[in-house]
Amino acid sequence: MIYLLGLFFLVFPVLFAGGLLRWRKDWSRRRIVLVSASPLAALIAAPCVLVFVLTFTATPRQCVIDRCDEDRDTAVGGLLIALGGFVGGVLTAGGAVYLARRNAPVPEADIFT
Repeated sequence: MIYLLGLFFLVFPVLFAGGLLRWRKDWSRRRIVLVSASPLAALIAAPCVLVFVLTFTATPRQCVIDRCDEDRDTAVGGLLIALGGFVGGVLTAGGAVYLARRNAPVPEADIFT
């Protein structure tokens, strides 16, 4: 299961970058790469940040014997997974955008315009 998640983290940004290359031709390489790598990382990081904040703002009565500490540790682990997925997505999408732009035909310059 974890291998499928890792594969999804690497394949989705490439497909998303391909779509952005097709429809947003005027965007820079950096913008395409960062936009294509961020959605999955944000989907993983948002609930982790929510759990992290809720456990820090919980009263001692709400935290049963070290339960909040375990939740915080799990949230930090999820944030690390999201960061790793973002970095992997940036690398794969960056490679895909580099190869796509390198092989793209260069429009001929018109000397009369």
